[in-house]
Amino acid sequence: MCHAPEHRHEVGPVFKLIGGHPSSVADRHNQSLLPSTWPMHRACGSLRSWRLLRPPCVSPSFVGVDVPLNMDDFKPRWSYIYAMEALPKLFAGSWRRPEILLLVMAGAVPFSFATWSALLNNFVIERAGFTGAEIGILQSLREVPGFLAFGVVFVLIFMREQTLVLASLLLLGIGTAMTGWFPSVIGLYCTTVLMSLGYHYYATMEHSLVLQWTPIEKTPEMLGRIIAVGSATSIITFGIVWFSFDFATLDFRWVYMIGSGVTVLVALVCWLAFPRYSGAVEQHRHLVI
Repeated sequence: MCHAPEHRHEVGPVFKLIGGHPSSVADRHNQSLLPSTWPMHRACGSLRSWRLLRPPCVSPSFVGVDVPLNMDDFKPRWSYIYAMEALPKLFAGSWRRPEILLLVMAGAVPFSFATWSALLNNFVIERAGFTGAEIGILQSLREVPGFLAFGVVFVLIFMREQTLVLASLLLLGIGTAMTGWFPSVIGLYCTTVLMSLGYHYYATMEHSLVLQWTPIEKTPEMLGRIIAVGSATSIITFGIVWFSFDFATLDFRWVYMIGSGVTVLVALVCWLAFPRYSGAVEQHRHLVI
């Protein structure tokens, strides 16, 4: 038969068990012995389970009997209580900060761009039959959105910077995903321009948001972290590409879909999970001549 644990303290908290639940505290003066960060009655009321709190040797046969309990028996369960109390803080948004958003977006870009760059030469030769002339034209078209990046000022008339950077990230992922499905000269030209448009507009707005959302004394550190995150995800992306071809033997289009899918997924999560931020200084939305 399982017996109640021996009372190790001369004075300790005593609970009256009725129906398997702690219904009252026999000696309220001894509540001071409980840790201040762990109110027993609140934990019991919120968890609704005496099994999570009672010592393993307290038998239901003690119903209606004053059973002395030792707090040492509860120590293994305190971590569970602390974790339950920390969940509201986690979902309250302590991680929903502008710098976290910048780092997450910076990590999403290489999944598309590094995949596109790593597969491009083999893909255009094996599937589209490109020669040096077509590749030269494609690379020239890729740089056109970079020269037209000043057009972002006109786009900002209609949307916020944060909305534009997420839309650019989404456009980058969509353009990369479409690359594998259009193995032709015109198809690759169009998907390259679409992908490059998202990439260059994202890069333009990323630097603007870093300067707006980061204190000036922490801006160099933040820029270094963004570069570090991008480099780390690039290495991961190259590993995924290598694994996809050497072990999973996937086709080009599915590898493009995997890399771009991560970017699109991150863009949607950032859109839904993070609030809309505003800088300390209102930004101009027109050209200054």
